[in-house]
Amino acid sequence: MEAIIYNFNIMRSLSKQYLNQANKDSDPDCTTSILYSAFALEAYLNYAGEKLFNYWHEIEKCLNPIAKIKLIGEHLEIKIDLGSRPFQTVKQVFDVRNLVGHPKAELAEGDYSSEKNLPKPVWEKHSTVQLAEQAIKDFDDIIYIKFGGLDIQ
Repeated sequence: MEAIIYNFNIMRSLSKQYLNQANKDSDPDCTTSILYSAFALEAYLNYAGEKLFNYWHEIEKCLNPIAKIKLIGEHLEIKIDLGSRPFQTVKQVFDVRNLVGHPKAELAEGDYSSEKNLPKPVWEKHSTVQLAEQAIKDFDDIIYIKFGGLDIQ
């Protein structure tokens, strides 16, 4: 017996679980929630791309998430406005994902003599509860309302 695993749904669920555990901005669980939202959206875009384009496997690695959204939106004749919600959240979330996934050394200024005052990396400064909440809401809107969820055609 075979079953289809919709990884984007698993990752959406994990994003919500980590957000529920996050106590404040910059909490590691907050960052994890944002990362799982990014993974969930990209997993969905790959699912949608496979359903819509018979050549998806040839192009998916060449496209960033925003390019995937534009391509799928164009195919579905959906206006994609990256300057407004729900699509504007995509750039913010993938910026955090890229900062975590491709870290570089950073210069921090200040008094960091105690553990309480240690400098925060750029990605941690952007990992807010507000962004985590917005990502879950906006990505659900993109997946289920704009693009049709599992019924995409």
